[in-house]
Amino acid sequence: MLTGSETTPPQPNPMPVNNLRSMILTCVDVTWEPLHIPEWNVTLLVRSGTGDMRADLLDAAITFDEQTEKTQVDLKKIYPDLVIHSSIDPTSVAGVDAQVLLDCKQEDRAQYAEAVGLAEPLFTLLDREALLGKNGAALERVGKIASRLWGLDKEAEKAAEKNSARTPNVEPTSGS
Repeated sequence: MLTGSETTPPQPNPMPVNNLRSMILTCVDVTWEPLHIPEWNVTLLVRSGTGDMRADLLDAAITFDEQTEKTQVDLKKIYPDLVIHSSIDPTSVAGVDAQVLLDCKQEDRAQYAEAVGLAEPLFTLLDREALLGKNGAALERVGKIASRLWGLDKEAEKAAEKNSARTPNVEPTSGS
């Protein structure tokens, strides 16, 4: 029981409405870019994934072998899944003309980020096997852009390795 001579611990100041935390949590941070795939004769949008999507993708595609102390990346999972989750049909983006998106300069893309972020992916997980049967160069083209937008490219890998307590060797696999 407090008797009045004791002081109460300081209460945290209520955060102002327009603080850094709320700015980060409420901003639309979807990144995207148009990509022409000559093998398919189409131009689609490739968009970034969320942190949750990225974690799920990595959980599904990467395993650690305790015996060899090497990390295995299953390319039959990671590339098709990047294509599945990142590919957007520009005609499916609500409220925006597809040609506007295809012609949009990089510095102007942020204004369409929310609409692109809300668009349904072009493919579903049921399309994985069919995608694996498509031209490898086309899949690689989408995969490279998606990898960069998701923070999975070589520069992101190098940064992650630097910050990792244990830096395992990474070897690609093609097993399922």
